[in-house]
Amino acid sequence: MITKPDLVAKTAPGRRFDRLASSLIGFLAVMAAMLAIVQAGQSQTGGRAQSMAARLADDILTRSSVSRLVDDFAGGTQLQAIDLRVDAFARQGQGLSRDDTGAVAVGEADERAAELLQAAMTETIGTSGGTPLDPYTAALVKASVADLQAEVVEQGRQVDIATAAGGRGRLAILGLSLSALAGVLVGLALVLREGRPGWTALIAACGIASLAVAAGVAAVV
Repeated sequence: MITKPDLVAKTAPGRRFDRLASSLIGFLAVMAAMLAIVQAGQSQTGGRAQSMAARLADDILTRSSVSRLVDDFAGGTQLQAIDLRVDAFARQGQGLSRDDTGAVAVGEADERAAELLQAAMTETIGTSGGTPLDPYTAALVKASVADLQAEVVEQGRQVDIATAAGGRGRLAILGLSLSALAGVLVGLALVLREGRPGWTALIAACGIASLAVAAGVAAVV
């Protein structure tokens, strides 16, 4: 509004009212620019933290599910290997007692199968990446309760960061709104000119500008 020729002409240097109004306009312009930068930065910080928290939530759920599957797999496979080995010994014993070479051969094959099953289970559970699992899947398989707890703590930290950034962003927006209101009052003061109404509007603009400063400081602290 101060770019209008009539207002520029009225804002002649040397008068306290005009100097204060001009200074306040410049200050509000700078502060509005700074608050806009702060709000954009807090928005980016909050967005990154929210994305990380969501990713961690998905990862925690996946690790927890895989951990249960691994426990079921390890327990079930261990029992299968034991049962197969017991059956193998029984077949071999029966074959030897009956002089049945076929039963003995089947028993020996079952015993080798039990050993291979046990070895495959041990290799899969103990993998650190590579054969037979890729690094990500290996990390899921080997996830411990401590790993899950650490991810839960980090997820909570990211949520706190997002919440804090959202609060600071809202303070920056409040500061921008107050700056705009103060700018409107300065424009009104220039229209009313020096006198009680003009000074009232200008003093009110200064008060609102101070509130905008307070909101801006709170947004960056």
